[in-house]
Amino acid sequence: MKTIKLLGSALIAILLSNHTSFGQHNNYYAGKDAGKVTTGNFNTFVGYFSGGANTSGYHNAFFGTLSGQINKTGHFNTFFGSQAGSSHETGDGNSFQ
Repeated sequence: MKTIKLLGSALIAILLSNHTSFGQHNNYYAGKDAGKVTTGNFNTFVGYFSGGANTSGYHNAFFGTLSGQINKTGHFNTFFGSQAGSSHETGDGNSFQ
């Protein structure tokens, strides 16, 4: 079991989410269907279906409902906001808000 320290709204977001997971590949998901099929490493997906189609993409950070929803193999991407990067599928090193 991992022990984590969270303060303020981060703890509230985790407690209110429908799906919270610390994956086997150093991933963190919070939100229904976030990171649903990922096998990639070092991803953080927060929000409903955030990174939901991500397969082998790694080192991504998606925050917001449907952010990065069809990213499959993209790496080192950062998306902030509802539907940010929602049509992004394979590119690397992108930022959307």
